[in-house]
Amino acid sequence: MSKPLPDPPERAAARQAGFDGAGANPQAFGWLYHFVTALEAAPVVAVHSMDRAGIIRFWNHASEELYGIRATDAVGRAFRDVVFHPGRQPEFDDVIATIWRTGQAPQASDWLVQSPTGRRHWVYSCYYPVKHDHVMEEIFCMEVDITARKEAETSLAQAAQVFQNARDAIIMMDAQYRVRAVNG
Repeated sequence: MSKPLPDPPERAAARQAGFDGAGANPQAFGWLYHFVTALEAAPVVAVHSMDRAGIIRFWNHASEELYGIRATDAVGRAFRDVVFHPGRQPEFDDVIATIWRTGQAPQASDWLVQSPTGRRHWVYSCYYPVKHDHVMEEIFCMEVDITARKEAETSLAQAAQVFQNARDAIIMMDAQYRVRAVNG
């Protein structure tokens, strides 16, 4: 007796995403397959999702790279067990609760995050509610690692302090010899 043929990729992706396709246009499967593939393959943007209980439902390759956790180890776990927000966890929990309560996406923001391995880095995060028939089902997040930018901002702020606190007079001029700054 032969084995049944596996589902084509678009049907498998749709089924994994919880879409049974009942009454769906066959093109919907193709669209869903391409969309999930694009999210999975996004090279720099970490994309993950969680349900109302805070359980991770989607975790792309960039999330694996950013947090050092494979999708097979992240999906099914509580998000707060995988990603912690040092010093701001209650604030983060409130942001997520507000999305569930209002169904509205908050303004994107910077967060210091920590993975279970202890690695800390900065991310720029955008959270989006996903609804079906006007009912919230999931929250998707897209994140970009901005650690290098935050480190540069810190270095620049330190240099500005040194400039302002120097005992010697320092004059900063541009290429046309116009004075741009004088320490005080």
